[in-house]
Amino acid sequence: MSSKSRAWDYFKKTNEKFAKCSLCKREFKLSGNTTNLIDHMKRKHNEVWMWSSTVSVTQDVDTTEQNEKMGPSPKKRNTLKNYFDRSSKYPDGKTKQNLDNKYVRMTAVDMNLCEKENMKDFGIL
Repeated sequence: MSSKSRAWDYFKKTNEKFAKCSLCKREFKLSGNTTNLIDHMKRKHNEVWMWSSTVSVTQDVDTTEQNEKMGPSPKKRNTLKNYFDRSSKYPDGKTKQNLDNKYVRMTAVDMNLCEKENMKDFGIL
């Protein structure tokens, strides 16, 4: 369910088809949404509209800061250890041994990176 538009803070329904601005007392036709009301506020009462927007953002920030002080919910606690625990691993077998050997050759044996043979073999280049 969507939240109530803040446009209704400045308008009151006169009947099912019209709403009246509480600031200038003009009536506006309703068409199932608050676009007309918001456009009126932006054109005719922009300072009030922008101020209420700032207040709304400040309240949202205060709520966010309060939630951060409480700490993240358990869902959001994603540690590096959890990431590696979920990642797929090569089983201790021929593939793992082959990759380990290529990695050792690339890093320890072939110190001349200009030729890059072992880097190509490992799949970096």
